[in-house]
Amino acid sequence: MGATRRLGTVGALLLLCACGQTTPPAPLQTGTGAGSGTTGSPLRTMVLVLAPPALSVPSGVDSCTGTGAFATLAAGQVVRVIDGTQAVVTTAALGEGRRSGQADAGCIWSAQVSLPTDARAYRAVIEGWGSSGLLSGEDLHQPIEIKPRG
Repeated sequence: MGATRRLGTVGALLLLCACGQTTPPAPLQTGTGAGSGTTGSPLRTMVLVLAPPALSVPSGVDSCTGTGAFATLAAGQVVRVIDGTQAVVTTAALGEGRRSGQADAGCIWSAQVSLPTDARAYRAVIEGWGSSGLLSGEDLHQPIEIKPRG
């Protein structure tokens, strides 16, 4: 045997990770969070429309319809996420209305979106119906809620 060579932490980590690995490693993320100011893997979050019990009607075991201000909500409606300059960042379609919890808790419509992890602020909009407030990058770890206009 030759001389023993000491590996640094990174070398040992690479050696351990490479042995017997059958799938490629995940790409490195360059961003550390929504407000980090750097771009990395997209941040996945939900856009939600929550109707209170007085303005929604369960229409089956797992579905709902809205009434009043929520009557025009339907699966497939386009949700646009825009930044502070009004540029469209992404779009998604609302899912079916579902009970948001207990039978008397109202209904929820949702859409999943992916956003860049930079310091921009975002707003979610359903054209002609309502929008969320302008949310800073630090607030995007929570779902974005769209409220009706008026």
